[in-house]
Amino acid sequence: MAEVLKYIRGDSVTTNLSSGKYRWIEEDGFGMAEERIVSRVAPHQYGALYVMSTAESRLLTVGIRIKGDGYADLLSSRALLLDRLSPYYGMGTLRREMGNDAIREIEAIYAEGLRMPHRGPGVSMLVDVLRFWCPNPHFYDPSLQSLTYDFAAPGEQTVYPVAGSAPSAPSWELHGPFTEATVENKASGEKFVLAYTVANGQTVEVKTTFGEKSVVLLPSTDLLGYLATGSVLWHLGPGTNEVYLKLVGASNSSIVLKYYKRYTGV
Repeated sequence: MAEVLKYIRGDSVTTNLSSGKYRWIEEDGFGMAEERIVSRVAPHQYGALYVMSTAESRLLTVGIRIKGDGYADLLSSRALLLDRLSPYYGMGTLRREMGNDAIREIEAIYAEGLRMPHRGPGVSMLVDVLRFWCPNPHFYDPSLQSLTYDFAAPGEQTVYPVAGSAPSAPSWELHGPFTEATVENKASGEKFVLAYTVANGQTVEVKTTFGEKSVVLLPSTDLLGYLATGSVLWHLGPGTNEVYLKLVGASNSSIVLKYYKRYTGV
């Protein structure tokens, strides 16, 4: 099965860049994202000391061929594609179906490309590039991972969720009743502790995404102020994670972990 590349606009309008009048012919930037290296140099030191690295946002380049039934149809097809890629509908998604049942997506917005074709008799094809800016440099598998951990009574357990090759920002659903919840990443030592009485039938949703971190008693009660001092809304690391869970005052309660497996490249 051939690979397929699609762009899903911010309003969910989907364009197949691999069929019909549009043919995806090449790409660049789908490998490892550029890393920003942080280092430190001491006085009189040779070289530098590595501190950390973070993946930068990436620019993806997609080579495309547009084939029209004559020059006027070529212009019309180009204009339609520009409309389908319009950034005015908000952040979209590039979706790569890789032919082996594997799918990778990445948040992307159209940035530039698609020049006007040359004028002339018999001109009916345009070959150019599309460029997409991706604020989060990591691709992800769109199949949501959802893992439920039950607590018939107060207690604790250690679980081992598996992420992809890049960190993932999980969300947690804490289903009452309980009076205190602890969720800890054993590898990093980071944890959050929620000291709040949640009744039977109530749910607390914890989101850890950058810019969207929140702790809410559904539907809308903000509980960030009930996190214990030093709490961190941490991320899953690459590969297998060791996670410690504890519920105080539980009775047929549960914790649900939801996340997407993210990858450094395709």
